[in-house]
Amino acid sequence: MLILSSAFVFAIAKIQFISLICNFLRIILLKKKHFVCLRGSIITHLRKFVSSVPEYRRTSKGNFKYKLEDILMLVILGRLSKCITRAEILQFGKRHLKRLQGKGLFLYGLPSEATLCRVFQNIDDEKMADRMSAFADIFRKEISSSATDIICIDGKAMRGTLYENGRNPDIVSAYSLSSGFTLATDVCKEKSNEIKSVPRLLDKLDVSGCVVTADAMSFQKVIIDKIRDKGADFVIELKANQRSLRYGLEDSIKTATPTDVYKDGPCLEHGRIESRVCRIYRGEELIVDREKWNGKLTVIEILTSTQKKSDGSTTSEQRLYISSLDSSAERLSQITKQHWAIESMHWDLDRNLRQDSIKRKTERAARNLDTIQRMVLALIAVWKNRRKKISDKRKKRNDAYLKLQKAQKEEQKKQEMSLKKMQKAYENKIEELNNQAVLQLRTNDNIEKTNNQQEMEEYDVFVSHAWEDKESFADEFVESLRECGAKVWYDTTQIKWGDSMRSKIDDGLRKSKFGVVVLSPDYIKDGKYWTKTELDGLFQIESVNGKMLLPVWHNLTKKEVMEYSPIVASKLAMTTANMTPQEMAKELYKLLSEE
Repeated sequence: MLILSSAFVFAIAKIQFISLICNFLRIILLKKKHFVCLRGSIITHLRKFVSSVPEYRRTSKGNFKYKLEDILMLVILGRLSKCITRAEILQFGKRHLKRLQGKGLFLYGLPSEATLCRVFQNIDDEKMADRMSAFADIFRKEISSSATDIICIDGKAMRGTLYENGRNPDIVSAYSLSSGFTLATDVCKEKSNEIKSVPRLLDKLDVSGCVVTADAMSFQKVIIDKIRDKGADFVIELKANQRSLRYGLEDSIKTATPTDVYKDGPCLEHGRIESRVCRIYRGEELIVDREKWNGKLTVIEILTSTQKKSDGSTTSEQRLYISSLDSSAERLSQITKQHWAIESMHWDLDRNLRQDSIKRKTERAARNLDTIQRMVLALIAVWKNRRKKISDKRKKRNDAYLKLQKAQKEEQKKQEMSLKKMQKAYENKIEELNNQAVLQLRTNDNIEKTNNQQEMEEYDVFVSHAWEDKESFADEFVESLRECGAKVWYDTTQIKWGDSMRSKIDDGLRKSKFGVVVLSPDYIKDGKYWTKTELDGLFQIESVNGKMLLPVWHNLTKKEVMEYSPIVASKLAMTTANMTPQEMAKELYKLLSEE
């Protein structure tokens, strides 16, 4: 059952990969406009790559039917469509010959299998790998969001090719985690190993400001010095290749105190429940010959506990790493996990592109095949990142639209609340006026008497204000004046239902000793007819009778009052910025008492 489940998962992953590369290939052949990047389209840079590969043939002699760049383009597109053998690549070319000729390729037909074999056995593999590095560097700068990148270094055996001594060619590669493709490669010679290849690989790269991760084979003084000289940091696993250092650290950390600890998990991955504990130790306290490595070192201990979900069996493992980084345990734990990204890339080469299934007789042909396959993975990575950028732009645009909609709804809700509040105020006012009307109808005689008394009555203060300032100031101010004993003309109490507003206001202005003007933004704004009328009336009465105009500034500055009326601004005023309504009422009542 477990075998069937694993096979099903693998089949699903294979179908998804095939669908991805088919979409990619269709867009390359039909929709070039989707590949417009910051520095040109992907197809343009791909054409530059195939044209930059040095021609091994003597073009000055002989007539060549097929261009080298056309052959390379055919092989790359064929590998993108999961063609394994040369025959399958040529079959792919026959199916899409018209489209290829429409792009200016293979105007005289397709080459033979022997031509493809001969070309890949004679192309300079080192120069072709260098051209791949130049291609990758262009898009690495576009894709990477920051200068800090994690460069994973590891080797992979080409199992379809054998040396005379029975060994497989080992190709060491540098993989960029942020961009998702190979930056450079170097081949181990027949009687060499990764220790000599890694320094040559680092010479091809600009790793300044990056973090280089590698397996235990790379923990050598020459490699450590090379990484430090190029301005990079490193995280390298420590195994039995450094026997004395490894076993010495195992004994030392048992009694040492970690500087930082980070726990991750438990989490379910690949049918396993895994828990990780990362502990950080100072290298200068544990490493005896630390001067040998020319700098500060940090010891990283990773304790992993794994439980298989299928049978419940558990395993535990201890890993040790040496790093030049002085960082938190959480970050260093993540870096050690991210090194496995290069293993995932190797899995793509083996499982999806069938690298180990393809037989090549020579090392040069094998490496050229490896370069082409890494180009395929780089093209897919660039395409996925390009699609992600488009998706992110759409998401930002949608988020902005949703945010605008939300703001509009909130504003509409505020307006509706304001209208409801205003409507309720009017309803309360109407109800109050209705009650007054009923009371007037019941007591006509008393009303007439009251009206006659009101006609003879005089007021101490006439309060001129905007309707919007009732709740924030006017109501409280008038109530405080009345508590002090002042007679106040206030529209809320003096104007009844059915009364003429103009006549009532005129009557109030005529019978009041003082006029208090509550100046506010709502009072002075354009279109306020009644406030302007009341202020003009108070000025006329003051000019004739010598009555005093008393301004109150409510939420206004002197500059705003000057712009509205220099005459009002010249008068001494009280302001709500430094006085409460009760304090103003008391000051005004003192003035009334003096009169």
